[in-house]
Amino acid sequence: YATIGSGSAYAEFLLEKYYNESINVDQAVKLTIYVISEVEKMDPNVGGSIDIIKITEKGAERINKELIEKNLNEINEKINIIEKNLKDYFLSINKEDD
Repeated sequence: YATIGSGSAYAEFLLEKYYNESINVDQAVKLTIYVISEVEKMDPNVGGSIDIIKITEKGAERINKELIEKNLNEINEKINIIEKNLKDYFLSINKEDD
């Protein structure tokens, strides 16, 4: 993988955290969608429509917008669950310390 642009440092951080050489191309597409959407939250210069080109031995294929949106919705649902669990965890720590 490689990152460029104003959000590249944050993208690099996320890719270092979640990328694994054993992932397949479809998993990499989902990771790409996640990384772009997260960087968009942190950097005001990043945003807009997500365009992804999947490159395999068979050639290049543009990922359609509907699939990107579907994956983004699935990812956001998972993120919401994880963030709620973390919030609940941190709130429970305060209660135990009282």
